[in-house]
Amino acid sequence: MYRARLVLVTSLVLLGLAAIGGLVLLPSYFALKIAAPPLAETTPLETGAPDDALVVERAQFLVREVTGVLGATSSPSATVLSALALKPVGITISRVLYQSDTTGQITISGVGGREAVSAYRDALTKSGTYASVAVPAGALVGSQGGSFSIVLRGAF
Repeated sequence: MYRARLVLVTSLVLLGLAAIGGLVLLPSYFALKIAAPPLAETTPLETGAPDDALVVERAQFLVREVTGVLGATSSPSATVLSALALKPVGITISRVLYQSDTTGQITISGVGGREAVSAYRDALTKSGTYASVAVPAGALVGSQGGSFSIVLRGAF
């Protein structure tokens, strides 16, 4: 008798917790439904399977994302590789960021000694590939704990 009551009370408590969890998640569900436009409005396709529409939408997104790289006058990967080839011993590069605006910009971040960062800047400047090579003064003085960020600008 007591066992049946225990099972009944436990199941009712768990059902109550499930209902509370559902009520907590309900506003998030409605927010996502309101924010996401219907698939028919985002794709120009009127016929075809929904899978085809998603594939086309994904391809359009990818084309929009790589347009800056595709429209570049030269391959930015070749420019990045030439910058990395000039890296002296004692420099560890942790991140390379390429931005294609009206003028190209490559940001190289990493860790290295003050002398190595200065030598890297000099090598990049002497290469003549880049219109400007900018290094924050803190990296040249050594006040940033060895971390540096070099910004390269040019038509690439």
